[in-house]
Amino acid sequence: MLESSSSVSSKSTVDPSVLRTQYGDDQRLAARQRLWQNGPPLIDRVLELAAIPSAAAVLDVGCGNGRYLSALRERGHTGPLAGLDYSPGMALVARAFAPTAVGDAQALPVRDGVADIAICAHMLYHVPDLPRAAGELRRVLRPGGSAVVVTNGPNHTAESTALLERSLREVTGVTVQVDLSGRRFLPDVALSVLEPVFDEVEVVQAGGPVTVPSAEIVADYLGSIAPEVAGLSDGPLWTSVLARARELVVEHVDRHGPFIVTSDTAVLIGRCSP
Repeated sequence: MLESSSSVSSKSTVDPSVLRTQYGDDQRLAARQRLWQNGPPLIDRVLELAAIPSAAAVLDVGCGNGRYLSALRERGHTGPLAGLDYSPGMALVARAFAPTAVGDAQALPVRDGVADIAICAHMLYHVPDLPRAAGELRRVLRPGGSAVVVTNGPNHTAESTALLERSLREVTGVTVQVDLSGRRFLPDVALSVLEPVFDEVEVVQAGGPVTVPSAEIVADYLGSIAPEVAGLSDGPLWTSVLARARELVVEHVDRHGPFIVTSDTAVLIGRCSP
């Protein structure tokens, strides 16, 4: 239940209860991925910017359900691929595309200098000790290697965040500030974390408006959010909030057409000297 106050803060993206709910398996992640598939092909853009040689040894840190590993396979990548994820469920799903293991980004279970490229996409905002994780990325890279870090900007998911906050306010009477974008690791923070570790860091803006034609996709996206992020526990109250959010999405699509969601994304490439 919500605290008895007029304003409640959502739980942090590093909170263990949030991570267990969000990433025990890939069902919630897959629902979010279905929404972003209606926009610019971000994975293609990231891999284009990374310019990964086909024979490079690639380590995907926080591999999730293996979308980057799968994309590299589809592109005909011939070099070694491996994935690591904090969630055993995610590592199991991603194993369909490459060898995977369970591992913590703050203490990667691999030797020094084993990778040419370390991909770290949309996950560092879940890591408590950011400088330590950045140091681990550098440690596992060979001379001349690169870390490809993807994170969200300040306007990411602004529309869906506002809709969920409105639903919470209407159902509970309480104002809740919801963080759906991992604001503790915005691009300026990411740059400040990576610059002391890498010899050069390039920042490229990506993303753009995403036109979602189906209210169901947006509703499923909101339904994938862990209730703890909204200061709630799973139960009837959270069910009512999601039901109201679904109503608001359907009303919007009926009146205005497709729902527009902002993808505000930055790709940071940290390079090691040869």
